Amino acid sequence: MKSRLKLRRVILALIGTALLVGLNHYTGTGREFAHSYGSNISFSFAAYFLLQLSRLPISENRVWVFILAFVLVSLSEFAQLYGFYSGIFDVWDFLFNGIGIVLALLTDLILNGRQLHPSESSK
Repeated sequence: MKSRLKLRRVILALIGTALLVGLNHYTGTGREFAHSYGSNISFSFAAYFLLQLSRLPISENRVWVFILAFVLVSLSEFAQLYGFYSGIFDVWDFLFNGIGIVLALLTDLILNGRQLHPSESSK
């Protein structure tokens, strides 16, 4: 992976993480929405770029990263549902997790090239 592309992915993952942390301290208008659903969007956004930074064989294939990110964040929702860790299960979280991953994919396509399946030469 090119160092410039890797740096861009690190920065985008950090932006998602910073938003997640920042939303926990937000006390203004729409506080409940920001805490409930904004955190899902920012967490999923960061998860997409963290998966791209992984050494998984699929990490350069945006479609597979998109699918895997959605599966993993969805598993965390099911873990809440079945009491594996504290949290409130909310079916709307699936929608907002999806929105976060779509935003990550669109950001990736805009900043790093518009191909869903980058060729070996563009890595």
